[in-house]
Amino acid sequence: MKLPTLFPAIFLPAILVTAACSDNGPGGGTDAGSETGGGQSLCSDGSEPQDIGRWSEVFDWSDIQSHMDCAGEPDCETGSRSVVAVHAVHLHTGKVLIWPESEAYLYDWKTRTFSYAPTRFNNVLACTNEEGESTKIQCETDADCEPGETCEETVYDSDIFCAGHTPLPDGRILVVGGNNTGAFEDSGLGDVLLFDPDTESWSLLNSLAKQRWYPTATALAEGGVFIMGGTNAGEVEIYDLDQPNGQTTVLPELYPFTNPLVQNEVRLTGILYPFVFQLWDGRLFVGGAEDSAGPDQWNGVVLDPQTGEWFDNPITEVKTSNIPGGAAVMYAPNMIMKAGGGDQPGPRTEVIDLSAEDYLAQAQWEVRVPMNHARHFSNFVILADGTVAAIGGNSSNNGDWGQCGGQGSRCYPVGDYYQDMTGWSPNRVESIACAANICSFLEGQENDQIVNCQEDGDCDFLGPPYSGECDNQPDECVFVDNADFATKVTEIWHPDPGRWCEAATQEKERMYHSTALLLPDGTVLSTGSGARQGLIQQQNAEIYEPPYLFRGPRPKLALPLDGQVVQHGQILSVTLDTSGGAPTSDQIQEAALIRLGSTTHQFDMAQRRIPLTITDRPSDELVELEVEPNSFDLPPGWYMLFILSDQGVPAVAPYVRVEES
Repeated sequence: MKLPTLFPAIFLPAILVTAACSDNGPGGGTDAGSETGGGQSLCSDGSEPQDIGRWSEVFDWSDIQSHMDCAGEPDCETGSRSVVAVHAVHLHTGKVLIWPESEAYLYDWKTRTFSYAPTRFNNVLACTNEEGESTKIQCETDADCEPGETCEETVYDSDIFCAGHTPLPDGRILVVGGNNTGAFEDSGLGDVLLFDPDTESWSLLNSLAKQRWYPTATALAEGGVFIMGGTNAGEVEIYDLDQPNGQTTVLPELYPFTNPLVQNEVRLTGILYPFVFQLWDGRLFVGGAEDSAGPDQWNGVVLDPQTGEWFDNPITEVKTSNIPGGAAVMYAPNMIMKAGGGDQPGPRTEVIDLSAEDYLAQAQWEVRVPMNHARHFSNFVILADGTVAAIGGNSSNNGDWGQCGGQGSRCYPVGDYYQDMTGWSPNRVESIACAANICSFLEGQENDQIVNCQEDGDCDFLGPPYSGECDNQPDECVFVDNADFATKVTEIWHPDPGRWCEAATQEKERMYHSTALLLPDGTVLSTGSGARQGLIQQQNAEIYEPPYLFRGPRPKLALPLDGQVVQHGQILSVTLDTSGGAPTSDQIQEAALIRLGSTTHQFDMAQRRIPLTITDRPSDELVELEVEPNSFDLPPGWYMLFILSDQGVPAVAPYVRVEES
């Protein structure tokens, strides 16, 4: 694994408002007929597919038996869980790897069939308690276990629910962390799994140093995987697959967790699915998190993936973004757009440009025209033409466990944990119930800080300004279904001039635990939502056809390019099939590589779009492209190669593999 030059972690300057937003559009934006710099209307008032695109019928998976590729065979396994795509990863074999929890599936979107790929491992040495539950994997002797536990071979099912995942340069998928199902401490798994798309099988690697639930995994251009975030994990890790069976190195957290009542202390403990992007110089930008716990985690942080150097003191005045949570995407090299919101969804949209050599001193978030709809838990998908589709989400907090009888009390479903802001997690909920005993929280704020106290003295460790009272709040637990607030209208964001246009409306609610991926034909697979008790279970999928598919003939490639190896700085020749009125080379306006997506919880840990320069058109059938030379902007791995006409219509993209020259 090559190591780059090390830099200290750096915070970026505060937000800069540059967009002059009028009050005559939804969310304070301009109206749909506003003119662009080219003198044409950007957002169409029409309702035809060429104006807003089109959603397919719904493909129902609820009867999974009939959708298996082995349907009808006596030993056809289907698993025992609902097939809800909480996680979705686009593979270079053309299939999509999805999983709700510990039972993964391969979805062939062309045939609409599944194959079963459970994360089950035989003969794993694990610490096992008296109830036969595995509490720690990869032990060697009983001495590695807790008193009363034994180290023995077992069949182990890794629960990769709410794990982090990213494609590696060779196309394998690394999955880290997950749900501990109550047997592991610290609300997270340390599991590391590797999925091989060619053999369609899993491997169990050496564990992480930290148990993580809701982490982000970022494959680094220089080798290794950067792992950050998750419950109770402030440190970051570098996972090195060049070492036998994998090896992790722990770096110090930004600020060790000290006092939960100190405001504006920037810390990474408990940050959930942070937005991590590698920049042109090898540094990493962290632009907040998918469901930020508070303003201290909205910050923009720049650090080197290999250094343990952090600032010694908090910078209390720097806030680079005013968006709590939301979704984020690197829509062009070193250009990041962030929009939406967390528990109080909003339409706010911001952009930051990190491409300049002096970005550490100059880069600032700039406000753009807001979305037409407030969104939480939406998916941002980079489309073939470089626009971004916002799919799904909700305008009010997602369907959630509601209030109980007493003021400020909450109820939780089976499998969830009572948590407080110190990061301490006591008993797991074993039945749907209210938090019967809670320590009072700060005055004027919602009391979600559950500690299952028994008497007032149990709350003393919190200290002022907590009341120190153990409040008894027993009552019936009611689930609040907010499907009426689902945002079904698709929106498409145009980077230039930086505004959103409404598009077609999908049929199903795609809220918490929904996913979306760009496919090689330029369409978008939208699926998931649900998987937990009380949530609407969406065991189905829809396909979105963007407007560009209805604006003229598609370019066609004459020679197959699937599997071709592409190197940085290479001149790549593409041969067109111009028969039947397909565009000729002088009608090809643009080309780009789009990395295969790996998405969950409104953040895609892999997707990025890298434009390619058209250097020559030697004939009507030939286009020559220059591949981006910077491996940080174009990390090694598998991509879709899109060739677009002057009408913005993409050819069906082949899968190509980018390798170091």
